Amino acid sequence: MSLQQLTIQNIRRLATVEMALSPSLNVIYGLNASGKTSLLEAIHLLSTGRSFRTSRFTECLSHEAKQAVVAATVHQPDGACRIGVQRSAREWLMKVGGERVQRVSELARWLPTQVIHPDSHFLLTAGPSYRRQFLNWGVFHVEHRFYPAWVRYQRALKQRNSALRQKDARMDGAWDSELSRAASFIHELREEYVADLNRILPRFVAAMMGQQEVQMVYQPGWDSEQTLATVLRDYREKDRYRGHTQQGPHRADLSFKVNGYKAQAEISRGQQKMLVSALRLAQAALYQEQSGQSCLIMMDDLPAELDEKHRNALMGLLADMQSQVLVTCVEAEQIPLNAWKEYKLFHVEHGKVQAVI
Repeated sequence: MSLQQLTIQNIRRLATVEMALSPSLNVIYGLNASGKTSLLEAIHLLSTGRSFRTSRFTECLSHEAKQAVVAATVHQPDGACRIGVQRSAREWLMKVGGERVQRVSELARWLPTQVIHPDSHFLLTAGPSYRRQFLNWGVFHVEHRFYPAWVRYQRALKQRNSALRQKDARMDGAWDSELSRAASFIHELREEYVADLNRILPRFVAAMMGQQEVQMVYQPGWDSEQTLATVLRDYREKDRYRGHTQQGPHRADLSFKVNGYKAQAEISRGQQKMLVSALRLAQAALYQEQSGQSCLIMMDDLPAELDEKHRNALMGLLADMQSQVLVTCVEAEQIPLNAWKEYKLFHVEHGKVQAVI
């Protein structure tokens, strides 16, 4: 998969941008606050419907702009497709192949994207929702049965929580069976995915961190020795008191240890950044292995995140993976290019993007 013919309008400092990207490496350089990160943010918006920098879309809009547009041609082995997003503070319009779609998942399937940025260590240090998002990205992109099961689960969870808040004893147990069936399937898919990710993770850990032992453990969100229906029955009174369901896949988590130490709190920030880079690349490699396609990998301000040794290691891994890559930096010379046969350089200044090579 490769992203080509990118169009951006009204994303922060980027008023109007047209880019013909390389299917290999793209180095985007320029001074701080010139618009480099906004370019990656726009692509992330096209892939996921949201920014990786803020939860408020209005913060992504250019000054005084009413709406933003991001569109691109995506090339996959079975053909090319134009996808696009037009968004304002109140309205969405998403298109795939000229046809309007209702779900962001339609965009995500065409444009699977991994991003490593200065706040990526939140995957380890912030709340479980970050790790569930990481986990769900992987399962969604390699197992197409996951999304319908997740939608069923979320629908049933919403109904059960509504009954719990209303203290409706007649209805709050009516959804337990549906929740349990969907949860069992989601758990099975997640468990298989984590096992596969653990299988290939050591290669990337070795390249980024040396001979370190990394343990990644999946926590399903309830005692999986029992069916969720049994757990929900036992917790029903507590759930009624709190007004929401406390057990289930929506409470799942991942835990990480490095040489027996908790990665969330007991390893250095530098080690955390290298571990997150290894996790993201392993996830991209697993996607490629199981789907037969590569995903887009974006790295924001790479020289600030990793020293020269680890930049070389990471860029070597990426070259071997043959993924399309976008990297931002202040000076192009900070990015090692010797492993790449093909690449393009783009200079960004005051929101204007100019192809250099």
